[in-house]
Amino acid sequence: MLIGEHYASLHGYIASLVYNTSDVDDVLQETCVTLWRKREEFDRSKDFYRWACGFAYIEVLRCRQRTARSRLWFDEETTHALADELNAQPLWASLRSEALSRCLSVLPARDREIIEARYTHERSVPEIGDALGRPASTIYKKLIRIREQLAACIRASLAQEGHADV
Repeated sequence: MLIGEHYASLHGYIASLVYNTSDVDDVLQETCVTLWRKREEFDRSKDFYRWACGFAYIEVLRCRQRTARSRLWFDEETTHALADELNAQPLWASLRSEALSRCLSVLPARDREIIEARYTHERSVPEIGDALGRPASTIYKKLIRIREQLAACIRASLAQEGHADV
């Protein structure tokens, strides 16, 4: 399903326009509901991501109206400019996500376990250290090295595919 394929990209798009994490989740949920309701209107010859971002942008504006007292919003002109910029590079998040998946697949098994424990299972560093019989300080250092390795791998992967500018 197209929503599933673009879910992470839509989340990134919304997160770049909305500060509060719970608001991001709410806006994404409302966007998905709207996309589901309007699914019959989508022209499959068009770019789904751009179509979906149009609905997401409307939901961002609605959220902004609901939470107008908050000082954590960009002004409307800046929000619109950010949305336009993000729409100009719709593949950015999915390209990086694909590169990350490839890079994770070539990590040594132990490093992948640590990354999955921290980010997929949301375990704390001390919990990971306890499970592995290592001090938390060792796990912190290991995570830094793994993230640096992943970042370099992602940059190299994107450059190899001709997407060095994303």
